[in-house]
Amino acid sequence: MAIARPHPLFEGIPSGACFYFAHSYAVNCEEPGDVLASTTYGQTYASAVARDNLVGVQFHPEKSHDLGARLLRNFVNWSGDSGV
Repeated sequence: MAIARPHPLFEGIPSGACFYFAHSYAVNCEEPGDVLASTTYGQTYASAVARDNLVGVQFHPEKSHDLGARLLRNFVNWSGDSGV
């Protein structure tokens, strides 16, 4: 996963980190500025998006071991602003 821009959701998570995907769906994000991270698997697609105080991920953090736990902890502790 390539992190496209800084966001509190990915604090302490390096670009290139691996997360668990369980399906072949892909997000077609029409607003490039909303993309937080992208993944390449056959094609490149948005794997995390954010706008204002909304975020979404295409992968399963609960099945992604330590990095998934870190992302969930970051989400719980997030104040809702972009932090940048």
